[in-house]
Amino acid sequence: MIDKIKLSLSAQSSKILSDRGIGKAILDGDITINTNYTNDQLQPATFDVRMGKVRVYDDESVAQNVDAFIKQPQSFEFEPSTDFARIYEDEKDIPIIIPPKSYFEVFLHDDISFNKDKYLVDVDLRSSRGRLGLRLSSNSIQYENGMPYLSLQNLNSNPIKLYGQSKFAQMFFYPKYEPSDGYIVNNPIEAKDIAEKIIPDSDFEMIGPYIIFNLCDHIFEFKDGFGEIDTEQKYSEDDLYILRDTTNPVQLELNKPVIAQLQPRIELPDNVGLQILQNIPYSHNKLSLENWITFENQSANAGWGDPGYMGNITAHLYLKRFPRTLKRGDSIAIARIFRYNQPVKRPYGYKDLESHYHKSNGSVSKS
Repeated sequence: MIDKIKLSLSAQSSKILSDRGIGKAILDGDITINTNYTNDQLQPATFDVRMGKVRVYDDESVAQNVDAFIKQPQSFEFEPSTDFARIYEDEKDIPIIIPPKSYFEVFLHDDISFNKDKYLVDVDLRSSRGRLGLRLSSNSIQYENGMPYLSLQNLNSNPIKLYGQSKFAQMFFYPKYEPSDGYIVNNPIEAKDIAEKIIPDSDFEMIGPYIIFNLCDHIFEFKDGFGEIDTEQKYSEDDLYILRDTTNPVQLELNKPVIAQLQPRIELPDNVGLQILQNIPYSHNKLSLENWITFENQSANAGWGDPGYMGNITAHLYLKRFPRTLKRGDSIAIARIFRYNQPVKRPYGYKDLESHYHKSNGSVSKS
């Protein structure tokens, strides 16, 4: 079926570091962190970074600053990137309100640098942030006057309350050259062999080296008009969501995020990771138009399945171009496999890692 795969990975590298390699790179000085970091920031295959200064471009702050500029055009010196935004400084535990449908920029609290001759770096949101309806504009770190930041949008119809210096995103380190802790599995035969071991249910599909994930029993829709969602509060599923049973077709709207329970269930050993991809990473001259439109139309990012994770995956799904009706069994996302040369030091579920979704059945509640 598949006779040609063309990768377009954002990091442009097939190698990756685990917690062993990241820790060694820190000791060797190839990765430098000049802020005190906590033990749980070093995850099985990523490094969690915390929020620093935040700029929020909501309608109110933009309107106020535009009005000030119009009234005082001679004396009002402005820079759109700062004067048209609501600013939250880098302060621990400061409440940060992200209005619905607004854009915002998060500077990193962690003063982290790396040897760019040796590593390429991607970022992704932590799963707990992606589940809120927050979305990265790019998986690449951006810079302003040498300061790293991320650009995002709150697709939720409700405001989100975040807190200063809380863990927000995760960094992946891709070595340009050897040595490396592991690699992206691009060989379809090797990928299928791994998939047969990590998927208890033998009924699954693949495209080349990628596992196809389908919609399972439920879709969770955020309730409109719920009000402010406080990330330090614990909510029940009934509080925040409307549960849609996918036995009957569910109509999704454009740019309205939902959380989709996926199948098959996975059981990752300590030397295998899995990443749900936001965008289709391949081109194929015989791929059906229907599948192409399906994957191109939606972002289904679910972040990262750490080595050691067991359970169903949830995808943070939204449609970009065309409304779509979904039902149980429909293709939702594809995932690439990472294989490590040896088990990670601290797999998902390790006592110090705050692994909130271990053995999840695809619900949205933390364990």
